[in-house]
Amino acid sequence: MRRGKWLLLLLAARIDLKILKRGYYPTGGGKVLLEIRPKFKNYAEIPGKVSPVNLMKQGTLEQIRGIVNVSAELQEKKVAERISSAAQESLKKYAVPCTIRTEYAAASSIGGDILLWAIFSQQGDVNEINPVILASDALLEPQKSSERIGQEAAKKLMEEIDSGAAVDHYLADQLIPFMALLPGSTINASVLSDHVVTNTYVVEKFLPIKFMVEGKSVRCVSRQ
Repeated sequence: MRRGKWLLLLLAARIDLKILKRGYYPTGGGKVLLEIRPKFKNYAEIPGKVSPVNLMKQGTLEQIRGIVNVSAELQEKKVAERISSAAQESLKKYAVPCTIRTEYAAASSIGGDILLWAIFSQQGDVNEINPVILASDALLEPQKSSERIGQEAAKKLMEEIDSGAAVDHYLADQLIPFMALLPGSTINASVLSDHVVTNTYVVEKFLPIKFMVEGKSVRCVSRQ
């Protein structure tokens, strides 16, 4: 949600997301409250009022941020801090500010995760309409050290950054439905997964648009 909220705000007047309770595998039990106030009543109102998505150039890396969420039982061993430190150590090579928050929460199962995101600028400015934000994550796993988890999340993010793409592997398919609402939208992703192909196929059945794929770039055009 952190990296996708900016796009949804093009189509919504307001979005509020609150985490009421953390839940980790296998018991789960997490609860969130999501409230969305739409900006438009129907599809016909959108054309001409919202700019197409344009995520083709990565730009300049400005900063890296992140958060580590871990169940309260692991606080005594400082698991969150160790994950954070390992990730930051791996990301030092970029020589940009890197801030990773840590937090502990009561949950029904022992677990946790780390989420990292890299923020880029275009000619010194972070584009508020089409910001380039690449992300990665990793989950706590039995028999896997905190340090290794932090390193794995950092490695995934480094692969995204070094790809030169403006959209990361897992965000690409999520953008397809919103690109369909904004013909003329284009993205350049690090990887085009099978989810991207499936989403383009399904969305084309509902709206008068067509997706054109070239290499790792996707463009949405109107069929009207």
